[in-house]
Amino acid sequence: MTASNLFSFLRSIPKHPQFSILLRAKHGVGKSSIIKQFAEEKKLHFIDIRLGQRDVGDIIGFPINEDGKFKHILPELLAPAFNKPSLLFFDELNRGTKDVQQAVFEIILDRRMNGKILHPETLIVSAINQDLNIYSVTDIDPALLSRFCAHN
Repeated sequence: MTASNLFSFLRSIPKHPQFSILLRAKHGVGKSSIIKQFAEEKKLHFIDIRLGQRDVGDIIGFPINEDGKFKHILPELLAPAFNKPSLLFFDELNRGTKDVQQAVFEIILDRRMNGKILHPETLIVSAINQDLNIYSVTDIDPALLSRFCAHN
């Protein structure tokens, strides 16, 4: 994958995406910076979440009791993706723990979290390094992997 190939691919995505994208490439090719540049070009609010540095609560929010019912408060970090066109970037998907990977599953698959629906123009992109044999990573559930439109 080259930077120009990735830009071409990203520019081909429709304005109202109904799928999530998984980018696989070697480390150091600039996946993260290209994604950020693309978000700026498309005037999308950029949300960069490095899953290897996050806990489940960072993704799904913390539970509160409201009138005898539990609900989760949407994390401030994710809130813009629900309110305005955004590029939600889950970087290092395979460095997140199994619990963190499961926390992003609903957003990746259904474009919603805790009953809240993503803005229709929000784009979800995840990235992993290509040669998994040389990295310390968490295996990704095949069901989660199958929810992506992948680009190598």
